Amino acid sequence: MTSRIQQALAYLAADQAAITAVTRPDPPATEATEPAALPPFSGDETTCPKCSNLGAFTRHRAADEHGSDEHATFGPSPRGERLERTCTRCDYIWDEALNPPSDGPTTP
Repeated sequence: MTSRIQQALAYLAADQAAITAVTRPDPPATEATEPAALPPFSGDETTCPKCSNLGAFTRHRAADEHGSDEHATFGPSPRGERLERTCTRCDYIWDEALNPPSDGPTTP
């Protein structure tokens, strides 16, 4: 009788291992990916990519700060530091890369 119980337990253990292998595959290795490159700063008088209006507001967004077009969450935003542009006509929002500093001093 004990040998039948041992055989049944061995069978169940092998069956459970097969089920676990199918239902719990190893998760794929995650690789750190760089955020997508942003388009360069288009200047003070830029053209809206949606309605072609000339003019947009510019707002600096720190890394992990939510933008105007994102729902606020308790966690940080996945976007990095960027310039958030908003069209003055249609309120379309897009991101651009930071404007690199000029080589020399600027005078008004």
